[in-house]
Amino acid sequence: MLRLWSRPHPSRPGLFTVSIEGKTLCISRQPMADGCRMLIKFGFPPSMLATLRHEGADSDSFEPETLEAWSKRSFVESPTGVRAVPYVAFSQARVGRTDDSPQNTQEHSPDPESSEKGD
Repeated sequence: MLRLWSRPHPSRPGLFTVSIEGKTLCISRQPMADGCRMLIKFGFPPSMLATLRHEGADSDSFEPETLEAWSKRSFVESPTGVRAVPYVAFSQARVGRTDDSPQNTQEHSPDPESSEKGD
């Protein structure tokens, strides 16, 4: 099982820095979903279980689920609270990007082979 770590971004309110094994995956408003999408992009198996813990917390924020399950969700705020909705990716052409490299990531992606498999 993988554990993603989340901490508030120091200069961008509402955003979180998401990391695993000390390597930053992304900066996001929905750290678990976006972090899992990045792990799949970096070659981690979609069937791998993952959870998230906020920096300084004593327990995980979520029950473990597969990277695939998390990657299929987005989260929106509504008058009754936050709710999950199906994820829809932006078209590269629509957002004007010419490459498929992930935004807001470090140069080195985490290695799926060296990641801690058990907890």
